[in-house]
Amino acid sequence: MMPVIIDKNFTKGWLTRLSGTGNITVTNGVLKCTGTGSDEAMRDYWIPVLPGQKVEVEVMARNLSGDVRVALELLYYSGGIAQQEYVKVKGSDWRRYKLSLIVPLSATQQYVRLVLGKWDSVNTTHDGEYRDPIVHI
Repeated sequence: MMPVIIDKNFTKGWLTRLSGTGNITVTNGVLKCTGTGSDEAMRDYWIPVLPGQKVEVEVMARNLSGDVRVALELLYYSGGIAQQEYVKVKGSDWRRYKLSLIVPLSATQQYVRLVLGKWDSVNTTHDGEYRDPIVHI
């Protein structure tokens, strides 16, 4: 597997999704995503893929409060989620979390996205921090 060069300051190549009072800050390479209720505060990194390809990600994360997650999503052309793998971040200490996803051979999707932050569908308070993302394909 080959590493993908990814901006560890969460700017170049990262997309921001915000709604309500959701908030994102980046300080010294640490992404902080906060929100309450149905707010959204996410940063996405889109990775071009081919059928049969395996995508692995690692990221340091910690849970300051609520339901903090790291996810990989295989997308339909329409933007809907065809497949999702995620892990809940537990504890307030920094830990490395790893996820992988294999693109089905029958897939017509061309992108997997790494998602960090507060989901609007998780109707809870969320304060999470992330750093040092690594992607391998």
